[in-house]
Amino acid sequence: MKQMTELQFDAVKEICATCMANAATAISKMVNQKINMSVPEMKIVPLNEVSSNICRCSELVAGIYCRLQGDFSGGFLLTLPRKTSMVLSDVLLNKKQGKTNMLGNMEKSALTEFGNIIIGTFVNYLAKSTDKYIYISVPSLAYDIVDAIIDNILIELAAETEYALVMKMYFNDVSDNICGQFFLIPDQNSLKLLLSAVDKKIGEFK
Repeated sequence: MKQMTELQFDAVKEICATCMANAATAISKMVNQKINMSVPEMKIVPLNEVSSNICRCSELVAGIYCRLQGDFSGGFLLTLPRKTSMVLSDVLLNKKQGKTNMLGNMEKSALTEFGNIIIGTFVNYLAKSTDKYIYISVPSLAYDIVDAIIDNILIELAAETEYALVMKMYFNDVSDNICGQFFLIPDQNSLKLLLSAVDKKIGEFK
């Protein structure tokens, strides 16, 4: 991903913003409450630096992870800091804000479905843009310190790729500046597919 041109980078960021808007619409309908999500920051980092781009390594986060399979391989990871995961749990389960102070089975299930909607939106867009068959594994949620979550993913994906696309997400109309981070970790062949879709999008505006 380090070979991505400035035009490609801008196009990927626009794609991510569009996908996030679509996901926000789907989630808003689900909870019957307006939720906006924006992607003001995006960068490319080496895979072994992913944990340092989330938060302190000893901080608790909810991590929703799934594998990409089919013609596009790699992984998606959505991380939500403790505060964000609690606030979103209240919203998703229609509870009074501040009610959730720990993640039980219902809260984890709601957050997993939340991640599934966001990841599914990206996958659907990639599939349509590349005309390829892409599907995702059943998302899994872990609530643990950052290093514990990332280490398992590094073990699984380190042999397939070297870089991750990191997007910071802000959730508006929910609470004060709660945010999360979204990681797209494609293998080398999948990266080529992504850049091909990006180049197609760039060509549409020429």
